[in-house]
Amino acid sequence: MAELLRPLVQALRPWGRAVLDLLFPPRCQVCGQADAFPLCGTCWARFPRIARPVCEMCGRPLRGPPDLAFTCVPCRHRRDPLRVRAFGRYEGALREAVHALKYRGKLGLVEPLGRGRAEVVAQEPRLCGVDAVVPVPLHPRREAQRGFNQAEELARVVSADLGRPVRRLLVRVRDTPSQTELDEDQRRRNVREAFAVRGRVGGLRLLLVDDVVTTGSTLKECAAALRAAGAQEVCAVAVAMVVPDP
Repeated sequence: MAELLRPLVQALRPWGRAVLDLLFPPRCQVCGQADAFPLCGTCWARFPRIARPVCEMCGRPLRGPPDLAFTCVPCRHRRDPLRVRAFGRYEGALREAVHALKYRGKLGLVEPLGRGRAEVVAQEPRLCGVDAVVPVPLHPRREAQRGFNQAEELARVVSADLGRPVRRLLVRVRDTPSQTELDEDQRRRNVREAFAVRGRVGGLRLLLVDDVVTTGSTLKECAAALRAAGAQEVCAVAVAMVVPDP
């Protein structure tokens, strides 16, 4: 009987979707606009992109001609600066979208947010020439509570665009407190030795993926662990970055 009904079910499925869409129109997961799932054009246009020129290392905006490449003063004095790029500023509609994904489980936003980040990667040859894409891990307890790791979900979009595998080479060995209210020095101490490497990374060029860069402490600690384990090169990309007012 099931085999006999299967063609009928398949034929009716598009009509069922149409009825559901009519009764419950798919909406933008940021602003709620109807018929705009998962993200409307207005919200996409409102995302505050990070325009060039940016610091060659930390990726924060600099003043000067767009084709000028140089390093900001803080990065010149860092011992192990990490090359980081982000799609946009962590404010406005982009901040709302990241929060909707991260805290409200709006997984439909993974594709458009990942696409924005993939655009940034495509503009950076050094980010494209990697061997694997590595998501920043959550502690297992926190991932179980949330039901997903947003960095890993976003990493899959970047992986598909680059044609490079996602590899879970890092584990979070300490369940660190939330960093929301911490300053840069506190964040650095909070994530110190919070990550361990699993698997072989010797000689690999790796692209770290996270959702938001605030001070960069988490990404730097991840990069340090990978370098200590023998990675040849580590760089990073995120959806959004906190950019201090000039």
